[in-house]
Amino acid sequence: MAATQNSNNIAGQQLNNQLLNLNRVNKQIGIHQNRLATGKKINSAEDNAAGFVIGHTLQARNRGLATAMNNVGDARISLSVAESGATDVLGILETMKTKAIQAANGTLSDADRAAINNDISALADEIDDVVDSTTLNDIALLSGAEISVQSGAETTDTESVEVSSSDHHSSDLGVSDVDVSSSDSASASLASIESAIATVQSTVASLGSYQTRFAHKENNLAVAITHTEAARSKIEDADFAKEKMEEMKEKIKQDTTNAVNAQSQLSAQNVLNLL
Repeated sequence: MAATQNSNNIAGQQLNNQLLNLNRVNKQIGIHQNRLATGKKINSAEDNAAGFVIGHTLQARNRGLATAMNNVGDARISLSVAESGATDVLGILETMKTKAIQAANGTLSDADRAAINNDISALADEIDDVVDSTTLNDIALLSGAEISVQSGAETTDTESVEVSSSDHHSSDLGVSDVDVSSSDSASASLASIESAIATVQSTVASLGSYQTRFAHKENNLAVAITHTEAARSKIEDADFAKEKMEEMKEKIKQDTTNAVNAQSQLSAQNVLNLL
């Protein structure tokens, strides 16, 4: 009877040890399978508290950088729209200058100059139409507009962009009342038109400079996003080949443990039968 009891105790202890080993193996298999399913080796703070916090910090920064890059892209669109409008205004002013030079010719008749005067007046109205239509999100881009751009992930990463330093309507450019009804007045009007051309040329040059600057900013943000994502991935993401190999190793342990468990139970039963 005592031998039977002792054999039962030994068999029970062996069974408990094998079950503990099996539970550990099953837990490890679950961990590897979870990593394979999520693609991450850190899925909670329990896995790696420091890595979990750092990974989420990098992820938040990456989202901020991506949003900032979208902001810069929106700013470039605004600048492009403004440049297109300013270029149109510049072309109209150059046409206006050509007609003023033509009207300054002393060989023209009063009727000729009156026709040219009407053309110039129509061109001034066209300038106003272009300025009024050069808008984006209800912002009048050629009416002395200034926009603020959040160009980075930090609160201090803001840039103020002067889209147009002054209003570009014909009256503000000084060409709304150009008079070419006589040779002298046509010659005098050239100064006003030249001044307006210089103002718009300055605007076009400034817009081009801003666009170049923001193109570099966009490239820098793209590089920062790539590097930040690489850093986050190194900390958080799972190595699929490694995790699959570890899963297979644990499954082999699982099969081995199950086989040993079955063999132990059989051996214990055989001993009992002999007794």
